[in-house]
Amino acid sequence: MSTEYHIEKTIKSPQAAVLCLAATEKGQFLASGGADGVYLWNMKTGKQLRRPGGGGFRGDTTAMTWIRGEDDADEALIYGTLRGYLICWRQIKDTTDFEELYCLHIGSATEITALDFNPPSRRLALSSRNGTIQVHQVDAHMSLHGHISVSIQNCDARAIYFLPNGESRNIMVFGCHSGKMYSTTPVAYLLRGNDGSVIESYDAGGIIGNATMNAAKDVFGIDDPSQGVALYRVLDGAKVKTLPVKATKTPRPRQVAFTQDSKIVVSGSDHGIIYMFERRDGSVSKLTTEGTAWVQTVTTANVDGISTIVAVNSRDVGTEMSKIYIWKKQSQPLGAAEIIENDTLTLACKNWLIIGLLVALLTFNFSHMLSLVLCIWDLVDSFWRGMMLFT
Repeated sequence: MSTEYHIEKTIKSPQAAVLCLAATEKGQFLASGGADGVYLWNMKTGKQLRRPGGGGFRGDTTAMTWIRGEDDADEALIYGTLRGYLICWRQIKDTTDFEELYCLHIGSATEITALDFNPPSRRLALSSRNGTIQVHQVDAHMSLHGHISVSIQNCDARAIYFLPNGESRNIMVFGCHSGKMYSTTPVAYLLRGNDGSVIESYDAGGIIGNATMNAAKDVFGIDDPSQGVALYRVLDGAKVKTLPVKATKTPRPRQVAFTQDSKIVVSGSDHGIIYMFERRDGSVSKLTTEGTAWVQTVTTANVDGISTIVAVNSRDVGTEMSKIYIWKKQSQPLGAAEIIENDTLTLACKNWLIIGLLVALLTFNFSHMLSLVLCIWDLVDSFWRGMMLFT
């Protein structure tokens, strides 16, 4: 499996510790967040871009997400910090520069632990370490309009995701009962999208460092720092399996993610290796970095239809640069959108051939052309069937 991926680029970041990563869908920009705020990169060239500002009084950058509507030409980055600030940077039209639009303090929120954006509804969800959950409507100017603000008692929220259930857009929140990561049971909370009320909760067992979810595939994964990645069904919260990741040092949270339409589960480690698991059979492959440093920060993206994995080995202290690694899948089968496009083009070709035959029938003598038309029709039909088998 790892032979399907090649190292596309290695970026040296001035950040000693990178806590979060986010890539745009088109693969133009990569953001890395940590103690010194956010750094921006041209993902294709590895060049560092100018940033509007550093960390300062806002604290470490702890969560981030890119926002881009269907009709938006430019990208926007929203990120949260250790001290509960929410900041928005927007791309300046026709440039690779960004400007800061706002810096907001989220009420009683402490550390913002996770962000998720739902493009169809243009809603932004955030979770914080003290259990505050908020949902905001994002307008065309990237301004926020409060939609929901609730608090889950005694919950240290670690991850948050929207569910694709029509207009209501229910929410899944992953966290711990009391906020003591290593002494309490992790819980997945299902919240109603229109008012934030708790519909139900699942006791996941073990401990939680991070979580990822794909509701369409009925699966979520929880990082258990002492064991590996535990997979569960979204439908009923039942545990399916644990994918082991060896801990060689004191257990710490590792980020986990899905890729290749959730066929592959990706996890960081404490020894310089990125683990890639086949979700169905649990078989494992590995991507290596230089040395055996912590690789806690991982994200995935589907860049121009190509599965992409981004990870960074981080350090706690010191001035040594971190390294961001970008791997891309070398070969991929035709995606669903490409198949539909090819089918559409093939159908269009067939239709034009039929029109041509009809013109021929009207132009030439019918009796002399009938046998030729039938012969050509057989060839067109055979061509069509062959194309369908090929795609």
